[in-house]
Amino acid sequence: SVVHNNFISDTASEGIWIVHTTNNIIISNNSISTIGSYNKGIIIYGVNNTLIHNIITTSGSAYGVMIYGSDNILMYNHINTLGRYAGGILMFDKSTIINNDINSAEAYNIFLPDPEYYSLNNIPLPDFAGYDVQSNFGNGKPIIFLKNLRNQIIDLSGQDIASLIIVNSTNSIIRNAYISEDGLLLYLLNTSIIENSIIDISKPDVTALLAFADLSDIKNNFIKTNKTTGISIIGQKNFVYLNNITSISGSGILLGYPYGSSSSITKLNILDSNLIFTSSADAGISLNGVYNNSLISNSIYTFGSLTDGIRADSSVQNNIFNNNITTFGGNSNGITLVDSCCSTINSNIITIRNITSNSSFGISIYDFPCCPSYYNKIYNNLINTTLSNYVSAGSLNFWNTTLQFATNIMNGSLIGGNFYARANGSGFSQICPDNNSNGICDIPLIHNSGNVDYLPLARPMPVNISPIPVI
Repeated sequence: SVVHNNFISDTASEGIWIVHTTNNIIISNNSISTIGSYNKGIIIYGVNNTLIHNIITTSGSAYGVMIYGSDNILMYNHINTLGRYAGGILMFDKSTIINNDINSAEAYNIFLPDPEYYSLNNIPLPDFAGYDVQSNFGNGKPIIFLKNLRNQIIDLSGQDIASLIIVNSTNSIIRNAYISEDGLLLYLLNTSIIENSIIDISKPDVTALLAFADLSDIKNNFIKTNKTTGISIIGQKNFVYLNNITSISGSGILLGYPYGSSSSITKLNILDSNLIFTSSADAGISLNGVYNNSLISNSIYTFGSLTDGIRADSSVQNNIFNNNITTFGGNSNGITLVDSCCSTINSNIITIRNITSNSSFGISIYDFPCCPSYYNKIYNNLINTTLSNYVSAGSLNFWNTTLQFATNIMNGSLIGGNFYARANGSGFSQICPDNNSNGICDIPLIHNSGNVDYLPLARPMPVNISPIPVI
């Protein structure tokens, strides 16, 4: 069968919709324009179909081409999508995509399905290794597609590319990419390294680096996004370190899915020594539905209203250690826990610079009626606020450890609870009595009935050194 030479203009529905086909339909030389909010240019449920030399424009929040089924062929099509969330091509199984010119104004030019969705729902994975994607352009720049890499080094120096898509690859190194339209998409990456690349994205619906990966390193990359997340990780045992991330609107780093979805396989990742700047109503680092990850020695600066340094939603048993967090915006917390339990937060320096908002806290813990935040262990942190808001606490949490001889965050000799400071010197730890000069306040700090710091740190006493006599 052939569908060709049609002119479909300003339709408020799908341009062409073909269902349950297996008989090699050829769709060619059609000109299609859709104006509805969610109306695709071409949508096909079937296999072994060919789309060639079509001109497709969508103005709503819809893909130009969406195909459910395998072994379809897209060649020499011109696809323009103008709306929010409107990507160029979305393919749900192995297909051939060659020599297409795609221009998505706000979303991905080519996007593949989410492998974790299939795993969590016991659905067989698409044949990612079977995709054949070659010689396509996105917003006038090359789209590079690499698959089945084994023990290879890919150096992309000197190229300005729209996107880099890597699938089903292991034990490989990808370095020195410059990506400026659709970001870096990693599907089923294992024991590999992404390094020394620049990803500069202005589209609002494109994550700069989206990784469905395990046991891989993401290091020494420079990432800038104007309207979305810098790095998003779905997977386990990845090491993300020494990256420089600026996110104008979105999280700097996201572990798990956004918007409340759980990601049970996102665990045992380490985020270490990243430099993050963000001004969105989000967070420097966001944890969403994940567990047993470590956030270590990151430097986080947030500037916008409602922009936390670190935020954990529905996440458990994470370790937040030795981070330096500074917030400048109103209603912005250093660390926020929502419906999250059993994590350890210690040895962080949290500075709240906002001078007008009484709703900015060093550490804020929220409960939901169904899902309280409890049993988090929070100690040896320096919480430095401009106003008097050290913490906003939920259910039962632990604000000190057992007293132990070790250097604390204020260079004192005992570790117990936290140090609570104010910029003007009137913080609890700065003025509390410490009659035995051991660096522990003589009175507890009661946040509420279930949240008491029994061993708050006091200002260390100066050490008097006798002068050495001159002989």
